[in-house]
Amino acid sequence: MRRILLLSVLIFWAAAMFAAEAKPIIKIGAILPLSGDMANVGEDMRVALKMGIAEQKLKPSKYEYQIIYEDSQNIPRMAAEAFKKLSEIDHVSMVLTCFGGPSSTVAVLAGNKKIIHIGMAFSTTVSKPPYSFNNYAKPGPNAELAARFCQAAGFKRVAFLGQQQASTNALEACFKKAAPNYGIEIVSVQKFAPPERDFRVAILKLRETKPDVLFIDAFEPEAPIIVKQMKEIAWDIPFTAMAHWGTFNNPLFLNIPYTEIAPSKDYIRRFQALYKRQPVYFAGYLQDSLDMYIKCCEEYQGSGTPPAEFISRKLQSLKDYPGIMGKLSPDEKGWFDTPAAMVIQTPEGRKEITMEDAVKLINSRK
Repeated sequence: MRRILLLSVLIFWAAAMFAAEAKPIIKIGAILPLSGDMANVGEDMRVALKMGIAEQKLKPSKYEYQIIYEDSQNIPRMAAEAFKKLSEIDHVSMVLTCFGGPSSTVAVLAGNKKIIHIGMAFSTTVSKPPYSFNNYAKPGPNAELAARFCQAAGFKRVAFLGQQQASTNALEACFKKAAPNYGIEIVSVQKFAPPERDFRVAILKLRETKPDVLFIDAFEPEAPIIVKQMKEIAWDIPFTAMAHWGTFNNPLFLNIPYTEIAPSKDYIRRFQALYKRQPVYFAGYLQDSLDMYIKCCEEYQGSGTPPAEFISRKLQSLKDYPGIMGKLSPDEKGWFDTPAAMVIQTPEGRKEITMEDAVKLINSRK
């Protein structure tokens, strides 16, 4: 009898201790392209989130944060299905997305459900306060930098070959607006939709317009295929891009300057130490988004998990948050902007360079 009583006391004590130590769980949904052509980007973002959660566990915290991953294949319809599952079955408190189509789709759904959403895209339809935010560079400054680069390099006639999607369209629209201020004429624009693999007709049409430089605004595998097919028809022209090349690392693009946003050297070092490779640049945005959300949660003083309205106010009040991608502050529309820079890919990873060096490199290819 005494043993039974003692055992009961021990069980009660253990249960009480567990209840005292157990933290409320905050579930976070991550809708990423985990399969399909952009799977390499999605996998880097998945490991970036794992690194972010691991680093968070080393700090004092009120909550336990759990990530639930869903695959979008970078297709808006699949992103919508993933959000429905995360919101109605998993009951997540916030959702992370990337790329224009999925992020814009989820922004509307998150607003309807009053769930915090942080997307990452050039699209202006992602940030929809009070519940949906955008943590990414704005297309205008990026395109303006690209136009300045063309002017400095002496490129007056510019052509575009790009994927038909929200981010590419936004960048090209901003470049078209900036071009006259730098004495630049856009002589041709050719668009394609995945899974297109034969670009030779488009390349021939572009060549007929005699541009000084070609913008290849495409992801992998399309961008490398375009470069190889240009070589096949002996069109040797300088080429560059706005942002998209940071999603892959291919020898065909080594030491070719383009505009992008570079993560901090410390973040690259930490990522390489764990995973033995440099992250795609989306990874830094994703971890910044996670870290900002966690910071807001930890400032909640009430009982239970923080309501979406509290997190929304906190996100909107952030000022110069020291992120991986730079100092982050939202504008009145909930868009966290980051400055663009001239960047090259090297065997050791991406490297930020000066405008002068960028001009020397691109002109060496004439």
